Amino acid sequence: MQENYEHYISRNIKSLYRKRLIPPILYLIFSISLFWILPIGSVLFPAELSDIS
Repeated sequence: MQENYEHYISRNIKSLYRKRLIPPILYLIFSISLFWILPIGSVLFPAELSDIS
């Protein structure tokens, strides 16, 4: 009988954390797409000049 409760508890924990993972995953996808679309990379990693002309 204890096995039935363990299965029930683990299933509820999995469903709870699946629901809590959706917003962070969406935020991560949104952040990556903004970083890819906007020229933020050029601000963080500027191009090096070999000679001043």
